[in-house]
Parts: sequence; C-alpha cells; structure tokens
Amino acid sequence: MNETALALLLLLGGTASPSQSPFDRYLDAVKNHRVEASELAFLRKCGVDASRASHVYGVSVGDSWTRSSNLAKAVYDTESDFFNSAEVWWQNGQAKAVDFWALSLDVGSESNTIYCLDATSRIRFAQSTNAYTPVDGGPGGWIYRQDVRYDSSGKFIGKSGHFVNAQGEIISRPKLGEDDKKNFDWVPDTEVIAEVTSQLRPK
Repeated sequence: MNETALALLLLLGGTASPSQSPFDRYLDAVKNHRVEASELAFLRKCGVDASRASHVYGVSVGDSWTRSSNLAKAVYDTESDFFNSAEVWWQNGQAKAVDFWALSLDVGSESNTIYCLDATSRIRFAQSTNAYTPVDGGPGGWIYRQDVRYDSSGKFIGKSGHFVNAQGEIISRPKLGEDDKKNFDWVPDTEVIAEVTSQLRPK
C-alpha cells in the first residue's frame, strides 16, 4: 500500500496522516467541510462566495465522471493509482470554478489546477501546481506553481511559474529527470474541464 492509500484509510477513519501530500491535505479539508486557504483565495478572486455557492465532487478513472458526496471514499473505491478528481463550484445556476486533480500515485505525481469560468463556462484564468514526490521516500522531489492565461474566448494563450519549496518559497530550478523536463508545467486540456462541468451538475 502506498503512502497516499494509507492516508486515505486514515482520512476515512477520521485521522489525518502526519505526513500528507497536497492531495491528502485537500481530502482532509473536504472531509472536515473546510476550504483550504489557497482555494478560498482563488474563489474570491473568481467572484465565488464559498459560503453561498454549492459544490459537486466527482472522480474519474476513464472518460466518464462519477458523482460522490464522500470524495475520500470515492477515491479509495477506485482501487487505482491513476485517477482524476474534480470539485465544481456552482453559483446562481452557473459553473464558476473547477478544482481539478490528476494523480499518478505509482510514480508520485500530483497535478492540481483550479479554473475560474465566466457566465458561458469559458475559462477566464487558472492556477496550477504540479508536484513530484519520490515513492521510495528518497530525494529529488519538486513543486512547480504557475498562472495560466486565456483570452476572452477561453483560448489558452500562455503560462508562467516557478519552482517552490514545501513552504511555498520560490527556489531555483532543481535537477529534473527526462520525463519531468517535459511534464513539469503540464495542465489539463480545456475539453476535459468542459466534460467535468457537463457531468457534475447539481441535482
């Protein structure tokens, strides 16, 4: 059992892991009906009132999304080291923000991108954090944070970011493996976000 799977078991039992990955911390906040400070700040920037808006959770291990009121259990029930999760924030009948996670736990990869949407569900802007943690507990991990820009039609136009340490402080670029050099600034395709908002609607 990998460390994240163990953390999920602890979350389901009501106790957080003493050493959590970003996704573990997110699940812990969800389980305790809290919104992490970074997500809350983004929602405010996006014009979402978290105290009034509703949110719908879902998980995916393929092309379709499964709704869930218990995200930690839904993630554990996937029985997979490769899956996506999403939280769609709805306000006044419109999808206003999507908190999207793509995880490959067998290789220690976590990607989190949160999107702000306009009244027609086009992407206005996004923030992304990609992280790699060696599954053997050894050295070589990294975190990369970036802002992603879109034009008025929702078309991607650019992104910029920096590597940070565990405290969020900017650091110089670490030594990366060949795969990491290609993928450290990866963000999901915009079509995926459209699928999420169409499938995870309030009942």
